[in-house]
Amino acid sequence: MPNIACSTDHGAVIYYSYSNKSSIMEDLFSPNLVKSVNDDNAVNVATLLSACLPAFYAWYNEQLKSILCGYMSENEINPIMAQTMIGTGYLLKDYNNNQIIKMVASPQGATEATLASFETGNVAKEIHQALSIAKERIDTMVCRS
Repeated sequence: MPNIACSTDHGAVIYYSYSNKSSIMEDLFSPNLVKSVNDDNAVNVATLLSACLPAFYAWYNEQLKSILCGYMSENEINPIMAQTMIGTGYLLKDYNNNQIIKMVASPQGATEATLASFETGNVAKEIHQALSIAKERIDTMVCRS
């Protein structure tokens, strides 16, 4: 599945093959991450991540900007958000989500209060439902082709 992050050479190309042709995939798609998975379901989940996630991140960034633009200009906000997402991506290579949250969320601080608000508002449940819809759509698309 094509994905926009690959145009930056920082995307992920996931494939499943019965043959051992990983060198061909590496040659075609490097320097992107090229990863083989074990079955069609893993390809579908990887498609959700690699192809859809840039839009999900962009949507979330837009929600943040809609609030923050009253305090800073969009030209000031965009590079800060972009660089922070890049840095967070590097952190995810070495730490799991809970470790990063623990490093960032000071007791009684802004991050902790915001995360608590997400929990109270059941944001995780809404995200799970939305991602289930996306996964079903991808599964259906794959079955048609």
